[in-house]
Amino acid sequence: MGKKVIRYEFCDGTLSEVEVSDALFAVHKRIDKRIENGDRRETRRHNSLEQLAERRDTEIIDGRVDVETDYIKSEEKSLSMLSDNERELLESVYIDGKTMAEIAREKGVAHSTVKTKIYRILKKLKEFS
Repeated sequence: MGKKVIRYEFCDGTLSEVEVSDALFAVHKRIDKRIENGDRRETRRHNSLEQLAERRDTEIIDGRVDVETDYIKSEEKSLSMLSDNERELLESVYIDGKTMAEIAREKGVAHSTVKTKIYRILKKLKEFS
């Protein structure tokens, strides 16, 4: 096994080469790969924030997004797409805390009917957002 060379480039542009063992060279390569992958992840994360802002038709001001306001607007918009009955059913479960069995008894329908309606409403909301 021979020696490998690690090349360093300093901020001022000067180069330095250091001869190292194969084992140390392998460690150096793994570290370089992790740094490269981290840089790529960071770039994707920033691109994703910009794309999110475009999709939500919002603006990133000073690097911050008003997530709470955007979320509330998005939810209000989605809820406005539901019928009154659909909104009332969701409110009964998620705001009033009623079980699906209680709602089924009140409405005189099967538990599975309420469960299916909730599933369809949630699916509909997911499509809107």
